Amino acid sequence: MSGRVWLAGGVAALAALVAADVATGDETFGLFLLPVLALAMRARVAEVAAVAGLALALALVSPLWNEGGLTVSPLVTLIAGSAIAIWGAGERHAAIAARAAADAEQRQLSLLAEAARITDGAADIDEALRRLVDLLVPDIADAAWIDLLPGSGGVRRLAARASGPDREEIESWLLARGSARRADLSPITRALRGEGSQLAHLDDRLRDALAQDEDDHEMLERSQLRWTMALPLAPSGGPLGALALGVGPSGRSYGPEDLKFAELLIGRAGLALANAQLVNRLTATQRRLDGILGALGEAVTVQDARGRIEYANQAAAALLGLPGVHAVLTAEPGELNARFDIRDADGEPVGEDDLPGPRVIRGESPEPLLTQHMYRATGRRRWFLTKATPLRDETGQTLAVNVIQDVTEQHEAAMRQRFFAEAGEALASSLDFEETLRAVARLAVPRLADWCGVELPDDRGRLQQVALAHVDPAMVERARDLRDRYPPDPDAPMGPYAVLRSGEAQLVTEVPDSLLVQATEDDEHLEALRALNIRSGMSVPMITGGRVVGVITFVYSESGRVYQEGDLAFAQELGARAAVAIENARLYTERSEVARTLQASLLPEELPEVEGWRFAADYRPGERGADVGGDFYDVFAVGDGHMALLGDVTGKGVTAAALTSLVRHTAKTAATFDSRPSAVLSVVNGALLQRPLIAPVTMLCVRLRGREATLAVGGHPLPLLKRAGGRCEKVGNPGLLLGAVEEYADAEAVTITLEPGDTLLLYTDGVTDTPGAQCRFGDERLRAAVDAAPPQPAELLGEVSRTLDRFAAGGGLDDRAMLALQRA
Repeated sequence: MSGRVWLAGGVAALAALVAADVATGDETFGLFLLPVLALAMRARVAEVAAVAGLALALALVSPLWNEGGLTVSPLVTLIAGSAIAIWGAGERHAAIAARAAADAEQRQLSLLAEAARITDGAADIDEALRRLVDLLVPDIADAAWIDLLPGSGGVRRLAARASGPDREEIESWLLARGSARRADLSPITRALRGEGSQLAHLDDRLRDALAQDEDDHEMLERSQLRWTMALPLAPSGGPLGALALGVGPSGRSYGPEDLKFAELLIGRAGLALANAQLVNRLTATQRRLDGILGALGEAVTVQDARGRIEYANQAAAALLGLPGVHAVLTAEPGELNARFDIRDADGEPVGEDDLPGPRVIRGESPEPLLTQHMYRATGRRRWFLTKATPLRDETGQTLAVNVIQDVTEQHEAAMRQRFFAEAGEALASSLDFEETLRAVARLAVPRLADWCGVELPDDRGRLQQVALAHVDPAMVERARDLRDRYPPDPDAPMGPYAVLRSGEAQLVTEVPDSLLVQATEDDEHLEALRALNIRSGMSVPMITGGRVVGVITFVYSESGRVYQEGDLAFAQELGARAAVAIENARLYTERSEVARTLQASLLPEELPEVEGWRFAADYRPGERGADVGGDFYDVFAVGDGHMALLGDVTGKGVTAAALTSLVRHTAKTAATFDSRPSAVLSVVNGALLQRPLIAPVTMLCVRLRGREATLAVGGHPLPLLKRAGGRCEKVGNPGLLLGAVEEYADAEAVTITLEPGDTLLLYTDGVTDTPGAQCRFGDERLRAAVDAAPPQPAELLGEVSRTLDRFAAGGGLDDRAMLALQRA
């Protein structure tokens, strides 16, 4: 009850006691102490003292109605008891005040603690601020509201709370006021303007200034708010908004101490808000960073000095073959690299300490490292390019930031291009296709396989192994022995015979043991196959012209790798190129054989033996060795002597062969009837002119009779005469090119007497036109070579031919023929 009620009760009790005292006439004023003692148990000191004073006054005037007068003893009791009652009431009130102060302090501490936790579990800052106004009403305010300063300008009222029976209506009114025009004297407006904390008494003058209209003024009165405080919210140093608190309906008021506590409480809440803002910014930054790094195609990891992964993006998890980032971060040091067999570009093992990350942590500056990673579980190989840079953490420790790029497609494409280039060189390096295929098999190991075998069908359709290569050469003979003991089954549904029959490639990514069991004949065969440790294999046909000419088989065993579809496509391309090389080699062999046979038919099988003469000949085809050349020579008997011919027809191939045959047989026939060299040339010229197309021929004829040599030249290089013990010189007279002009004049014949040891050298222009590094061989070099050569015809031609070979450089070599005639 209030103090007035207790005072009235005490007075009423005294009045009753006075009435009883008057009615009885006895001195009962000693009982006047009872109301005083009763009030001392509940009322305040002032009410107890007032009732005690009234009791003492009534006791002093009691002789007016008591005949006996004033008795001292009851009066002393009243005075002493009243004093004790007043002291007791004071002590009780002090205890109550102390307890109330302790409760208030405890409540304040509780509010401070709760203010520091407003962000716990809050979805955002707005939710935390709504929790704050819920916390303050009604404990320290009858109403509270918050205005925020959004970055886009203006003011936004976030929340409003009120207590009392009109709570909902007051809250709606406060929220609506947030979007209305603001009064300059409004405490919260001043706090938002940066004028600091505001404490205001809402007297009539200020309420009139704050009211926007009659309705607003009415609501101000209905709210009964009489005191207000406004405090700025700046949790991170910058303005966020302001908080307003109001009291009135509860009878409370605000003073400087209340403002101080409110500032302390807002400080605690602001600290929580600042931490939340910082966490939100860090979280947003982390999300943004994760988003950026997660969008990268490259894997990004951060590792510490122990090798533990502190950060990884999703691309890193995918690259490592793990379901997610969590699996990467929880892996023990060394566990991730243990999933792979890691080697450098040359196939050498790479230790964990040799990777860029650990080297960066050791203070080194490594170059980007290209490695091949084979997943031990699957046998699949990937190529990674790893770059590492150092990063200092908050403790000063060095971390390694690894950026790992999967360059498998680019690197393997480049490797395959290089392989095709090398294989192309190997396929073109020899016209022996078996040697070529052996070179290709050696190229495939170990880059494409641990085993590589090439098989070609023989005339009966049985596959013959023409090439076999293995990473361990000692295994080659072992595999050959096994094949000899257990030849492949021609009717097997898998393997090279099946590929040969169907022309379809076969790929077995993982070779199961059941397939080995199916392919073997007995337990010993099975054991031998198992010992080869075959893990993955593929066989591809070599097809050209719609015909399968062979099969190439690739096998992975020791390396643990497996083949994929991309490997099969690459192997098929290699098979197609090898097939073209085989076919070209076969065609070339056949063509060369035809050319050699045809060329042999155009040249004498051997030079005749003629008494008193020694003969030697040398013929070299040009750079297109498979073509029939246009150079020819012959020595045959005529009358009482012998005729020597040497010439050069236009063109190569079958056309040149036909022309050569015409010239030789015409010359032989003409010499039978008239052995004069000039006459032979004339007959040949006439035969050439009868052809529909111009076919120029250079030719010279030499008739040998006794010691004399009579020669006639038809547009051909003049021969060289080397006297025994002397230097050589040109002899003869130039004549017209045969088959070129209608008005042909017979060549002027020249007769030379040869002494024993004299040599006459006939040659075609392919000799003097031999190209060197800077010029042609020419006449002078030929003379010098003949002068320096031995005198015997065969040795002389051999030395000149070697000199020509040493001089020759580049392409463009023509056929060349030389014929040496020496007087014995």
